[in-house]
Amino acid sequence: MKTILALDSSSENCSIAVLHQHAMSLRSEHAPRKHTQLILPLMKQEIAERSLQLDDVDAIAFGSGPGSFTGIRIAAGVAQGLAYGLNVPIYAISNLKALALQSYLKHKLPFVLVCIDARMAEIYWGLFKVSEQNVAEQGLSFTRYTVDALTDEQVSSPDTVNLPKEYVDSTKNDNLAGIGTGINLLDSSVLQYMKVQDVEAQPNAHTIAFLAETAISEGQSGELSEALPSYVRDTVTWNKLPGR
Repeated sequence: MKTILALDSSSENCSIAVLHQHAMSLRSEHAPRKHTQLILPLMKQEIAERSLQLDDVDAIAFGSGPGSFTGIRIAAGVAQGLAYGLNVPIYAISNLKALALQSYLKHKLPFVLVCIDARMAEIYWGLFKVSEQNVAEQGLSFTRYTVDALTDEQVSSPDTVNLPKEYVDSTKNDNLAGIGTGINLLDSSVLQYMKVQDVEAQPNAHTIAFLAETAISEGQSGELSEALPSYVRDTVTWNKLPGR
C-alpha cells in the first residue's frame, strides 16, 4: 500500500492531499497569489495531521495543468524537489482529468465535459469518461478510479467546443456533467446536453492522488524526467493593469 502526497496550485485554490492506506485527506485554501507562501506549510500540516513523516511518502503527484502558468510551475517545482530529495516516483496528473473525477465523485455521472477559463476569450477543455472498480488489497477494500479522454485536451474559443457526434447520438442528456470555470462560456447547443453544471469548481489535490494511485497500479514508473507541466498552449495569458 503506497502513501501518496499530492499537490495542486493550478487555480486560485492551493491544496494538499494525502492518500495513506487507501484513506484520503485533503487540505485546501482559496488563496489567489499566495501559493508560494502556503504550499509547504499546508503540506507539513497535512502530513502531521495524518501522524506521518515526510519519509513515509512513497510517491509524489501534482496537478500538471492546464491552468495558471505560475501556479503550475509552483506545484511542479515543489513536487520535483520532493521526489528528488526523497528518491520516490512522481506523477504529473492532468488537471482536466482530475476535475472530471471531482465531478464524478459528486454526481456519479460517467461522462464529464471539463472547461477551464483560459482568459483571452479561450477555454481549456476536454471530454472524459470516468469509471470505477472495487479492489481488495492486503485485506482492505477500496475503489480505484480511471479517467479516459474522449477528446484531446485542447484550448480554443468557447464557440468551437462541440461534443463528438457519436456521443451526442448515444445519449439523452442524462449522463453528462459539466465542470469548471469555463462551462458558463459555452453555447447553449452544448449546455443542453448537461444534466448538472459546476461552474465555480476549482481543482483539488485529492483527485490527483486518486489518479496517481491508478497510474501506480497500471505500472507507470513515475520518472522524474517525465514529470513536466502541461500548459496546452505556450502563450502566456495575462491582462495589463490600468496604466501599465
